[in-house]
Amino acid sequence: MQAARVEDVEWYYTNATNTLTVFDVTGVMAARGSSMRPGVWTGNTCFLRNFTGELGEGQMIVYADADADATLIMHRVEAIYPGYVLARGDNNQEAERVLISQVRDVVVGCLYS
Repeated sequence: MQAARVEDVEWYYTNATNTLTVFDVTGVMAARGSSMRPGVWTGNTCFLRNFTGELGEGQMIVYADADADATLIMHRVEAIYPGYVLARGDNNQEAERVLISQVRDVVVGCLYS
């Protein structure tokens, strides 16, 4: 599992039962697309915690697209400003402005599959 930038994730693997247990996460998301390559690939499983109001540069976040379909997007925080952040996929050229109200979760780790 990829280590998170800020979050402390407790987990353990049991070889006998081939079981991975991850504690204190509130959701799981399967990555799609190429915007976070080479760090995160389509099919990787990412572990999430609900956004509580604190962000740090370099953290990966999940936010609702401002478009009408409200697609969930996973990108990395580049800069933090009052009321919004600049977020960019690791494989994208440009960052986009994301309102704090659009942020749903922070990514605390990814399992490569």
